[in-house]
Amino acid sequence: MRPVSRRAGAVAAAAVLTIASAAVISASVRPNAPTLLGQTLDEFASRRAQLRQAAGDAIVLITSGRPQDDRMRYRAANEIVYLTGSEAPGASLALLPDGDPVGHTEILFAPGRSSAEAEGQRTGIVATRSTMEMWDTLRPSVERARKIYIVGPVGERSRFQPSGQTQDRIKGINPDAEVLDVRPLIARLRIVKSAGEIANLREAIGATIAGFMQAARSIRPGVSELAIEGYTLLGFRQAGAMREGFPAVIGAGPNSVNIHNDPTSRLVQKGETVVVDIGAEINYYTADLTRTFPVGGRFSPRQRALYDLILSVQDACAKRVTAGKTTWSDLESFAREQFRQSPLRAEGRNGEMLTMDRFFTHGLGHGLGLDVHDVGIGGPLPVGSVITIEPGLYIPSESIGIRIEDDYLVTEHGAEKLSAALPSEATAIERMMRGR
Repeated sequence: MRPVSRRAGAVAAAAVLTIASAAVISASVRPNAPTLLGQTLDEFASRRAQLRQAAGDAIVLITSGRPQDDRMRYRAANEIVYLTGSEAPGASLALLPDGDPVGHTEILFAPGRSSAEAEGQRTGIVATRSTMEMWDTLRPSVERARKIYIVGPVGERSRFQPSGQTQDRIKGINPDAEVLDVRPLIARLRIVKSAGEIANLREAIGATIAGFMQAARSIRPGVSELAIEGYTLLGFRQAGAMREGFPAVIGAGPNSVNIHNDPTSRLVQKGETVVVDIGAEINYYTADLTRTFPVGGRFSPRQRALYDLILSVQDACAKRVTAGKTTWSDLESFAREQFRQSPLRAEGRNGEMLTMDRFFTHGLGHGLGLDVHDVGIGGPLPVGSVITIEPGLYIPSESIGIRIEDDYLVTEHGAEKLSAALPSEATAIERMMRGR
């Protein structure tokens, strides 16, 4: 997905807090435990318990979105899904400290009492109320609270944001309460994936591979970038994915050097490369994979040399991953040095011949999960985190853009390539285009 800029990647990494050991939420799962969205109810309950512990004596209020347009398929907010598994439009969750006057440590709110009760049965949350009752129910708790966490920006930054409305309701009840953004606390938990989350990601990757198989056979001179996108969506739907995790990035020829290229009606031409960056979403978890295809079915010698260099850098980066030691900064510096040391050269804007690192113009990768650019990882990569590794080269003077992106699970033994079933070697890509 639209690769992270070098500056944005550094800022995101620096902003995330160190992972607490409690974030490892896949340690114990009851046999035959009830499931929801591919995860056990125990996993959701564990996350809520950890968030309550992190919040201390504060209230946590998690709100979800509502359908904005009848033409758009509703998607619940990541925070409510991560903590409850509820997809009910307008659902909210309150996490309360021990001894709270309400008498519960967690309450699920949904539009209508019957809907709330049904969501409670689905999610395993015992205390439920109608959304209409939320503020009356929580008033005694809010009146005595010193801190209240909500989803979204707070203070002046919340103006014109949904979180601003929530903040106003809180301040109307308790002007002295300190209102804080809960997302950094949730981010700590989301870095390490549970068994259910990893299973969802594997399924999303499988659906994405189905999209690539459809697209690869469609790429030929005269087809448009938009049509290629259509074939990827066909593969997604046939594999059971209702949504894409992000808008497709597809560009051929001069458009292939634009790392953020939205597919256009431009017809691809023989001899060009086509960058296809896509991801299907399953149970709210998204894959993110990129392959580059030669229009006409075969890479030119120059394209093949660049492609092989990129693939070798990706493989070398994956082999360097050591849980608890390797950082994003380490990997990115290593990747750039590998490109710099290559004997290949390309012409820059002023006609000078430059080393390959000058044409690697984005970050090496990012976290992956509920968001395609998932919560950042500021320190060493922990066991259970899922990342992308996506080196690429973009040479405007030759109208050649090439990127290879795969998804990896960080394990005690290194990096497991979750997308290994998708061909990545140049010869295999050519065979894939022939339907083999």
